[in-house]
Amino acid sequence: MRKKLLIRLVYLACSCWLMCAGSQAGEEKIKLVGDETKLAKVKASPKEFFGKEITATGAIKTSAYFNYAYEKAQSTHFAFDFQEVLGVSKSGDTEEGEECNLYFDKTKGKVLADKVAEVSPKRKLIRVKAAIVRRDPLYAGDVQWDMMEMLDYQLLGEDGNWGHWASDIEKKEKQKEAEERARFANAAKEKRDKEQAERKAAADLARWHTWSINGEKLEAKFLKGLGDKIYLQKKDGTKIEFAKDEISKEDLAWIKHRVR
Repeated sequence: MRKKLLIRLVYLACSCWLMCAGSQAGEEKIKLVGDETKLAKVKASPKEFFGKEITATGAIKTSAYFNYAYEKAQSTHFAFDFQEVLGVSKSGDTEEGEECNLYFDKTKGKVLADKVAEVSPKRKLIRVKAAIVRRDPLYAGDVQWDMMEMLDYQLLGEDGNWGHWASDIEKKEKQKEAEERARFANAAKEKRDKEQAERKAAADLARWHTWSINGEKLEAKFLKGLGDKIYLQKKDGTKIEFAKDEISKEDLAWIKHRVR
């Protein structure tokens, strides 16, 4: 009993600090949006809310409570204790609602778990999307209203306003990563294409040669040799052919050693 009372006093002190500590930059203050579902409604009719997403504003801290439908979820979920906040009275006191347990998939909740741990033992203000998604198989599929799956969350920004939903931030980060990968892939492709073009240009240049044909000089590109014929291309694009016996021995040796 004393322990519960002490925990309650600590939370009230934290709430008071959050609301009344002053106007320091980045200080967290309760800010309701108006789309919240009161947990009292969920508590009154949990089966009605089974599988339905709700939004709530409050404060959380880390927890180690795994029971009922989440008894074996330690390896897959982070556990949080959530204290609902209904608003702030004119005197500045925090108006509290219900308290429940939230469970967040570890593949999504590492960032939040770290942020909550940073302010421990105080609670961190948060807006959550949650839903009752599990039934307890040991109790004829009973629905525990106070054990919900956390689906998404918002934290207060430095300006005192709620930030983006974590899922939206994750989408933007993934999109940014995808764009970075695409830029990297495009840059790599451009580099490969450039190198290929340079190799092709070098290979093409290597086929140009000054030929001695029937005692005359001719600047032309070697195209191919077929049978006893040599096929060349002049600078104006004109294609010509010669018999091998019309070409000097030096040129024939050049073909053999320089052109593959």
